[in-house]
Amino acid sequence: MRQKIAAQGLVRTWFFEKRRASFKWKDRGALLHLDEIPEFGWFLEIEGTVDEIRRVAHFLRGALGEQEERNYKDVFLSLKGDAALDQIQGAEFASSRSRTPSAP
Repeated sequence: MRQKIAAQGLVRTWFFEKRRASFKWKDRGALLHLDEIPEFGWFLEIEGTVDEIRRVAHFLRGALGEQEERNYKDVFLSLKGDAALDQIQGAEFASSRSRTPSAP
């Protein structure tokens, strides 16, 4: 895949590693994705109809923090500060540095 991407003249400008555990809400169509993000913790993504999402969010209300509408890259860069924009190429778990795929 890297070769096909490189053949199109595309280069990696950002990478982002996360660990994800996915769950299906029993008896409902909602899917829950629990993501662990390097350096800033855990996020829960709820997928489903608006009604399903509201029900799940209501059920989990005591465990959920504020809703985040930004994508992970924007959250990460906000955490690091605008001065770091030229230095940050992405995020990875420390234990994964030897496994990080090289740029195409």
